[in-house]
Amino acid sequence: MKIQNQQIYWLMGFIMECPMNAKGNRMRRRFLDILEQKFEQYKVHRQELLEMYCAKDQDGNFKTKTEAGELLYEIEDKKNYLLDFSDLQTEYFFVSEDDQNEEMLRIMGEAFLRQDGLFSGMDAQYLNDVSEEFEKYFKKKGIDYNQFYLK
Repeated sequence: MKIQNQQIYWLMGFIMECPMNAKGNRMRRRFLDILEQKFEQYKVHRQELLEMYCAKDQDGNFKTKTEAGELLYEIEDKKNYLLDFSDLQTEYFFVSEDDQNEEMLRIMGEAFLRQDGLFSGMDAQYLNDVSEEFEKYFKKKGIDYNQFYLK
């Protein structure tokens, strides 16, 4: 199963809001452990990009500025920074679909596909992307994922 880096933080928050029983909570914790590890790796890579592209003061600290109440980094080479940052954001990481993760992925997939709220914007896009990944997983396992969608 593949997930884009830019979806990790959203996915962690979303999965926390899915109602689950005790077993589901254990599987959620396993899934969150995987996501948190990947998110930490993502943050390291993001920091490396700042080290490469952010202007620094005489003490070696990142230069920042405030615009409309928001703290922003002063980027020296915006074009290349944005290219590299975009690559990082859209890079995929893979959650192993081995036997060890089978139950976790099944329970998380069911929780995702059972969502009955109304979604818009990036929530809708990310939900669609992750749902498609779970559908692919169920299809590989020979499980009819349509049973999980609310009718």
